[in-house]
Amino acid sequence: METVEAVKSIEDLIRTVTRQALEVIMEAEREAFLREQGGRKNGYYTRDLDTTVGRIKDLRVPRDREGRFRTQLFRPYQRRTLDVETLTVALFRQGLSARRVGEILQEVLGFTYSPATVSEIAQIAREEIQAWRGRPLKSRYVVLYLDAM
Repeated sequence: METVEAVKSIEDLIRTVTRQALEVIMEAEREAFLREQGGRKNGYYTRDLDTTVGRIKDLRVPRDREGRFRTQLFRPYQRRTLDVETLTVALFRQGLSARRVGEILQEVLGFTYSPATVSEIAQIAREEIQAWRGRPLKSRYVVLYLDAM
């Protein structure tokens, strides 16, 4: 029983450190933005963010008075980090059902997605893959081949 509690406290510690690091980075981003672009601070808004270390609740995201500042850590309205989306797509691509993918995410990451959300993530990934496949190719590419023998 103590081991389970120790693991939970370590997970909480990792989430706390991750939250602090993200908030410090975003604050530094805002300070640099205001120095370069001008403007004034305007407090924070909160967001829950699903990461590979678990759900970070009430992450404080800084904002400026004119609403021009955007953090580079995640897109506006994004609720999941790319790692979670990559994991979800990889599981879905292996032929697992949307419901089973949601169950695995619950087991591994400690939070759950509905089958509809899993399907939505997979659809977005399909669209991005199709866009990548349809991109125009350059006439020449540079290739570097190294042989370690």
